Amino acid sequence: MAGSARNLASLTAGLVAAVLLMLAPWAAMASWLFAWVLWLVPAPLYAVGLVYGAQAAAAAGLIGIAAVAIAPFAGGLAPAIAFAMLFSVPVAFLAFVCLPQRADPEPADASVFAPRPDWQLPIGRALALLTLFAAIIAILVFAALESQPGGYEAILRRPLEQSMEQLAQAGRSVSPEAVDAMVGQLSRMFLAATAWVMITVHAACAAIAERFVARRGLSLAAPVAWSLLAVPGWMVLPPVAAALATLVATGPAALLAINLFLILVFPWFLQGLGVLHVLLRGATGRKAILFLFYGLALPVLIVPIGALMVGLGLVDHWSGLRRRRLDGAPPREDL
Repeated sequence: MAGSARNLASLTAGLVAAVLLMLAPWAAMASWLFAWVLWLVPAPLYAVGLVYGAQAAAAAGLIGIAAVAIAPFAGGLAPAIAFAMLFSVPVAFLAFVCLPQRADPEPADASVFAPRPDWQLPIGRALALLTLFAAIIAILVFAALESQPGGYEAILRRPLEQSMEQLAQAGRSVSPEAVDAMVGQLSRMFLAATAWVMITVHAACAAIAERFVARRGLSLAAPVAWSLLAVPGWMVLPPVAAALATLVATGPAALLAINLFLILVFPWFLQGLGVLHVLLRGATGRKAILFLFYGLALPVLIVPIGALMVGLGLVDHWSGLRRRRLDGAPPREDL
């Protein structure tokens, strides 16, 4: 019975994820308000993995790939490859590396679904590995675009310039100098921004899935305190290496190094946000402060606040700000 339930769950999760992916373009065309559908694609894959383990997550991913590939509408080989690279492969990889395995994969007793206190999800390690995966994809995309006529930046500039022209045709006055500056900045930051979105989507969907299954008592592991996210110490080295590469690289390689640096510091940015949440616990007007921070300060001052959050995350890693603020906080993930 348990094996049948696991297979049915994998089938359902894979099909739901595939449908969400194929619905996303149509939803976005109807209204940009529905573009969030794409953000939910990995949530079913994470949910089935948290309940039944890594093999179920991998099976759901394969089912999703097959469903997208053979779908008569909005499907095909290209969407299937995108589904695999952006969702199925990273979810399966993280599940095999980070999820605890059930001692009995075919339990006869439903009590096996009770969370085990000694099974803690290593969300910091998962985030670090996901970031490295995103960096590898960024390198592959950059290499593929750079090998084309005109190179990486020229290829990205064309669709961005077309978007700016559409804004001008819609009646919004934009000077040519402003268009050129904006297009140049967006094209140079494209890889980093895309990786940030990918990492954020996976982290948000993992959190949604974890909360969903934990509330129903079905999770493999104990509930997670996401504000106590702890990035492993070895994750300091990749951004340092990328920063050193920016000092010696020239031309397209320097552009790639800058994007890799911005991608690889992202986990420390998220840890800094976790530190902020912990430091504000019990503060008067905490919800209002966080609302203003996320709704106003962060979007407007993304560069200085982003650097501040990265620094806060690193300071917490080395000094234990949150452990001093909270008694009984879990140990740092230094694995």
